[in-house]
Parts: sequence; structure tokens; C-alpha cells
Amino acid sequence: MDASTKTLLSGLFWGGIAVAVLSGSLVMLRLGVQTSLTPFDLAALRFGIAALLLVGVIWRRGWAMDKLGVLGVLALITCNGAPYIMMLSFGFEFAPASDAGAINPGLMAVFVGILGWIFLSENMRMAKIAGILAVLAGTALFTDLLTLRLASFGHLIFAITGGMWASYVIIVRKTNLPALHATSIVAVGTSLRRKNIYKYE
Repeated sequence: MDASTKTLLSGLFWGGIAVAVLSGSLVMLRLGVQTSLTPFDLAALRFGIAALLLVGVIWRRGWAMDKLGVLGVLALITCNGAPYIMMLSFGFEFAPASDAGAINPGLMAVFVGILGWIFLSENMRMAKIAGILAVLAGTALFTDLLTLRLASFGHLIFAITGGMWASYVIIVRKTNLPALHATSIVAVGTSLRRKNIYKYE
């Protein structure tokens, strides 16, 4: 087995793990919304524990201001931190988790492909265009949104959050920020803002 094949298989394996974790988190968010937990509570639960585990990374590596700047740090926290989770949780009040599972990660891939072409000068091959169209068609069929008669505000939120997460990915790739460092910035940065989150609850 050559190196390129090993890299491909490794990418597919970890991609599968990511899909499993994401799908599980969407279901748990939906369950949380159906209880007495608010979007503010869900954001605090998601990032509070992560911040405790990752604060050491920030202690050693800092906030990557040389690569991101203040606006970049704020963009990461916004696109994949508390605002992202609270918007996604809010969307579950209007649409089911199954639709979120199709729209949110599906449009993540679409937005990453388009934004990567715009901001990273990635090649937009015909195969990639065909893949984007296939994802859009599959998402519309799975959610029964071809006619837009069943579309709700929740579906719009799921699409917006997909774009938010894609923006996070593009920033990380543009700045060559290590994944662990980027995750730590989001978790710790969100937790430092938790008092302001609850202030407006």
C-alpha cells in the first residue's frame, strides 16, 4: 500500500468518525431543546468541559494573534463557538433533527468547496461541481424541500450554521492553524464569554 492510499484511507476513517460524532451531537442537541435546557445551557455544557481540558493549550501557545489577529479569533469563536451552537439549538425548535443532519453537514461541504475556491484558490474541478450539485439534490430530497412548501425558519438556520462552520474551516486552513489549537481557542474563548451569554438569557 503506497503513501497516498494510506493517507486516503486515514482521511476516510477520521472523516467517518467526525460524521458519527456530529450526527450524535445533533441528536443530543435536539433532545436538550426538548427538555428545560436552553440554547445558553447547551452552549455552556458543550464548551465548559472542553475549555477545562484545553486551557493548557492556550497557556502554552496563546491565542495565535500573529496568524489570526483579534478579528480572526472572534471569527473562530463566532463561527464554531457559542453563537453557532445557540443558533443550531434554536433551529431545532422549528425543524426536526433528521433535517438538521442533512442540511447542516451537507451544506458545510458545499460551502467549504465554494469558499475554498474563492479564498484559497482551490481548483473547482468538474467532479467537485458534480459533487456539490449531488449534495444539494440529496439534501433537498431527504428533507422533502424540493417544493419549499415544508420549508421553515429552522431549515434556514441549519443552512446558515453550515455556512458558519465552513467559514471556520476556511479560516483555519488559510492561516495554517493546527486543529487542536483552533479548537482550544474556540472552547476557551467561548467559556470566557459565558458570563455575557447568561447575562442576556
